[in-house]
Amino acid sequence: MIEVVLILKTSNTWIEEITEKYPVIIKIKGCKPSDGECSTEELVEISGPDEILDEVLESISQNKLICDSDIIRVGRGRAFGLIKTSSCLACRIFAESKCFLTSARTKKNGYVEYTLMLRGVDQFKHLLKKLAEKGLEVEINKITRTRVKGVLTNRQEQIIQAAFEAGYFDYPKRINLSELAKSLNITTSTLLEILRRSQRRIIEEYLEH
Repeated sequence: MIEVVLILKTSNTWIEEITEKYPVIIKIKGCKPSDGECSTEELVEISGPDEILDEVLESISQNKLICDSDIIRVGRGRAFGLIKTSSCLACRIFAESKCFLTSARTKKNGYVEYTLMLRGVDQFKHLLKKLAEKGLEVEINKITRTRVKGVLTNRQEQIIQAAFEAGYFDYPKRINLSELAKSLNITTSTLLEILRRSQRRIIEEYLEH
């Protein structure tokens, strides 16, 4: 997995309209494809001066670029909820590309900083191509690789550990498959299947990183 931080200039979006009108910060916590005219559904958090928050929420509910909204106050100067829209082109591309949008934060002059999780470089290249095709200018702020915890199940990890300590992976082997299976009190076929699946997952993780 890789984590990328992109900065995009929004254009003709409800976020751009609201942030130009009010001194608020809008964070997109997640987005997914939606049915009908509203192509995306966004989970958003809005923060700003408490005295204008009600006006901001009313402005959002009346915004022509928003199909539907369900936002409530969750504290002083903070609101949280769902918005259905077809105006956020970037969010639609993220959703269609099956990226994991972990956060988005408005910046000055209509720019939005998006943090995404992707399976690998190929998916990232595909995403950049889609954004370019739609005429979106992208600044790549950061790319980092992330280690995925829990590559193996607990059972697989126990078996691999036992096999390693018993010398199954040594050359020459200090214990054969049937002897190892007997020591673990499982059948040879079950042990072989667990070892194959575990080794495949370990190799996949190694090649990914």
